[in-house]
Amino acid sequence: MKNYLFKIKKKISSKKALTELEELGLTNIYTIFDSDNNDHLIGGTSLSNINPKLSCLIKDNLTINWQEQWQNFAENFSNGLSTIDLTKFNEKKFFSLKPGKGFGDLSHSSTYLMLKMMKPYVKNKYVIDIGCGSGILSIASVYMKAKKVIGVDIDKDALIHSKNNAKLNALNKAKIIFRKKVNYKALDFKYNVLINMTFDEQKYVMQNKNLFTNAKYFITSGILKDQKNEYLSFMKRLDLKIVKYHQKKEWMGFIFYNPIHLS
Repeated sequence: MKNYLFKIKKKISSKKALTELEELGLTNIYTIFDSDNNDHLIGGTSLSNINPKLSCLIKDNLTINWQEQWQNFAENFSNGLSTIDLTKFNEKKFFSLKPGKGFGDLSHSSTYLMLKMMKPYVKNKYVIDIGCGSGILSIASVYMKAKKVIGVDIDKDALIHSKNNAKLNALNKAKIIFRKKVNYKALDFKYNVLINMTFDEQKYVMQNKNLFTNAKYFITSGILKDQKNEYLSFMKRLDLKIVKYHQKKEWMGFIFYNPIHLS
């Protein structure tokens, strides 16, 4: 995972530059206005190299003060922690998150969409949370009464972050575990999948055909509204059937089912 900081080129709107960077896979996004030079900056992280047209790279692999970033952007941040209020998602629970590198503090619309959609698909179910980041969706799944949750992330720092957040909330390892990778074909139970990742990242994840062996439902977000038709075509080629979709600002969330497991 690389840390990036970009400067928006002159005469380019912040919205257009931000959209481009998100489409290219930038996550954990934050913005800075440099009043001394009248420059707008966009920072974040990505698994791959990013070469935008609307902004220019200032630094990569820079050190980020995650405490400061979460304090500025995370919901209900106080005393060094962000409090996630699940009552707005029909669950009378609260839990806390520490600042860290993993994506997901409820400040982003895609995370909100996931929490809005997922409760009926995690209650009394086995859940795989791919790209678990901060652990927000995995932890929320436990509070939404999932049977068991496996959080997956290839970024070791995100895994540390998610494990620390599970420990912070005193969650039982029999209910929630985190892994760098999972042998999906070897799992002896049916599960529902949570994926809050960019379109390109989802394409990479979906290359693993074993993921579909025991997967029943896919609850997904991280897709921009302009990508809707292309994304639906992509999921159709994977033989996944759309149940419904939602939109919040520029972002969309979807629910699909895998027909081979529904009889």
